[in-house]
Amino acid sequence: MFSHTDFHIKSKTRVKKLIQAGFWRGISTQDLDRWCNEFETQKEQELLSFLLDSLVFKSQNQITGLIHQLFDVQLSNLIDWTADLAPGTNHTSLFEVLCLPYPMDINKKIRLVPAIKMDDPPTKSGPLIARILNKHKINNKYMCWPWDTEKLSSNELIYTIFFDDFIGTGEQFVEFFNNLTTNNIIDTNNSIFYYIAFSGTQSGIDYIENETKGLVKVCVAETIKESNKFFSGFSIRYEELEKHLSITLDEYVASLRITYLDFLVKKKIRNKDVFGFGDLELTHVFSHGTPNGTLPIFWSSNSEYHALFQR
Repeated sequence: MFSHTDFHIKSKTRVKKLIQAGFWRGISTQDLDRWCNEFETQKEQELLSFLLDSLVFKSQNQITGLIHQLFDVQLSNLIDWTADLAPGTNHTSLFEVLCLPYPMDINKKIRLVPAIKMDDPPTKSGPLIARILNKHKINNKYMCWPWDTEKLSSNELIYTIFFDDFIGTGEQFVEFFNNLTTNNIIDTNNSIFYYIAFSGTQSGIDYIENETKGLVKVCVAETIKESNKFFSGFSIRYEELEKHLSITLDEYVASLRITYLDFLVKKKIRNKDVFGFGDLELTHVFSHGTPNGTLPIFWSSNSEYHALFQR
């Protein structure tokens, strides 16, 4: 028999143990308790239980693993890095090549470019990921700003690797890429383009590859499916729950959605995208920040409400 009380205890205990084990650096058990105390009514407690159970937090160590997977598995299977970048050498991986302290002219053949606009703040995810890559010993000489026409239109450039932490709807990247082509910053006839991210929605990946007419190949370490959407995918993730309800699962999800919206009003969370940017309904958080497709209930603090994470 399903018990909401037991499920709530189990969900909160799981998260608390991860925090106590040091996996969620920057988040304390006190932070968790304070956030949980924001949910006061029984319906709000039920909502909280499912939010905690659905929450995906990527720690710094997990991000390290994702970086290696992107470069040594995803990209290495797509590009002929030994022949194009390091012929006649004994380097064992693409990541090793990118970490060379003295890359000679290799950095002219491959550029790592954050997917940002010139007026974006330094807190934008692109620059943050650039700093994370640098901390993992990737040489800064491979890095290139997306407005550096000289480097990005060079005849020596073979691979242009755009990067970010997360791919949501894909619309922002397509706008970014079209701006580069329109202003002749990149030469689509000369370089091969890839866009890499730690995580991404399948719909966003498909949108980018379709809208760029195959010019950009997208690689993500983890693909987020439709079933991962908190409300839209609820009946898939919790299919067995219907056996223990007095109403249909669809009706329960509808009531949960109402509880969520009422909670946002109650706590004065006035974000335009109440279900995350593009209505993605995500429950994903990185140790360095939260994607804009994640539900604002996780990150949108104000004077009336202390969220668990920051944007």
